[in-house]
Amino acid sequence: MTYQDLIKTPYDESLFEFYGTTQLMRNTNGVETKVGTPAIYSFANISPDHKYLLMKRINKPFSYLVTAGGFNSTMLVTDLNGK
Repeated sequence: MTYQDLIKTPYDESLFEFYGTTQLMRNTNGVETKVGTPAIYSFANISPDHKYLLMKRINKPFSYLVTAGGFNSTMLVTDLNGK
């Protein structure tokens, strides 16, 4: 199987990082607070008791051989303050 849209150059890496980086936010009655630090997250799920987050963060270096789903990543469990 071949993929057309893999990262091919350092410029592609910069674009992927720029457009993929996000800051998770918590909104409580219209007041927004940051959760953790900006990063490239492939998913974030809240626990059933709404006290913790399970997140998957994509790390550098990015691969030129596989899609983003195969990139080096870290699973994180944090509270809603990002700790």
